[in-house]
Amino acid sequence: MKTQLPLFISLFIFVISGFSQSSPYVDYIQKGKNFIDNKNVDSALYYFNKAYSLDSKRVEAIYEMGYLLGEVCLYTGNKDTCLQSVELLDKLDKFRLDESFMYSLRATVKMEIEDMDGAIRDYKTAIRMGSKIAEDYSQIAKIYMFALADFDSALNYINQAIALEPNEPIYYTNRAIIYRNIVNYQSALAEHDKAISLAPESSDFLVEKAITYFEARNFKEAKNYFEKALAIEPNSPAILHDLAFMEYGQGQLQNAMRHINQSIKLDSQDAESYVLRGLIKIEMEENGCEDFKRAMEMGSKNAQVEYEFNCDD
Repeated sequence: MKTQLPLFISLFIFVISGFSQSSPYVDYIQKGKNFIDNKNVDSALYYFNKAYSLDSKRVEAIYEMGYLLGEVCLYTGNKDTCLQSVELLDKLDKFRLDESFMYSLRATVKMEIEDMDGAIRDYKTAIRMGSKIAEDYSQIAKIYMFALADFDSALNYINQAIALEPNEPIYYTNRAIIYRNIVNYQSALAEHDKAISLAPESSDFLVEKAITYFEARNFKEAKNYFEKALAIEPNSPAILHDLAFMEYGQGQLQNAMRHINQSIKLDSQDAESYVLRGLIKIEMEENGCEDFKRAMEMGSKNAQVEYEFNCDD
C-alpha cells in the first residue's frame, strides 16, 4: 500500500514561464492535475504526455514533466511511470541546475524502482546543494538500515534528520529500529518512548515498542504494548497478526488462533496470515495444509516452503 507523497513535493513550484495562461500546454497540464485530484491516473498521464509533446526540449517542461510523472509514480507505484520520471529528470543533469529538490525527487523515485545506490547518490547531492529537508536525511538512513544493513551510517543520518526536525516521531522510531538491529534494546526503548510521547494516540509506535520487547524476550511487556495498540485500533489486522505470531512463538496456541482468525476476518487477502494460521493448526495437531495452499495461490513463497515440509500430496 502506498504512503502519502513525501513532504518535499508540497514545496515544489511549477515552472511554466513562457506560456500564456490559456496556452494548450498549460491547459493540458491543468487537465492532468485535475484527473490526479480525482484519482484518474490513466487520464492524467494522457494529458501530461500531450503537454510534453508540445514542448519536449524546454528545460522547464522537462523539469515539470519529470516532477509530474514522479508524483504519479509515488502515488501508484507503477514502475513504467517511475522509469519515465527518472529518464526525464536524468536529462536535466547536463543543464547543471542548482535545484536540490530535483535530486530529492529523483532519489525518492529511484527508491521506488529499487535503485538504492542511485537514490543515495541523489539524496547526498541534494544535501551538498544545501537541502535542509529532514526527510532527505531520513530516507538515506532508511536505505542504509533496510537495504544495506549499514547501521553506523543509518544512525549518522537519522541523527541529522532529528536535529533538523526534532518533533517528528517517526524519526525516533527509525532510530529505535536501528538500535534494535544492533541489539541495543535499552537505547531502542528510550527512543520508542520519545516517539510515543510525541504521538500518544498512534498505534504504530506502540507496536514498534512491542516488537522491541519481543526481540528482547520480554514477552510480558511485548503483549502489554500490543494490547495498548489494539485498544487504539481494535480492528487492525496487522496488529492482530503480530500479536498472534508472538503468542504462537510462546505456545499460547488458543490465543494465537483466536487473534489470527480475527485478523483474517478483517483482511482476507493477506497471504502470510494464512501461513501463520496453518502453522498454528499444525502445532495444535490439526491440518494446516489448506491454509498453506490458499497462501500459495496468493503468491506466498513461505507457504510453498511450509507446504512442502508439512503436507503430503
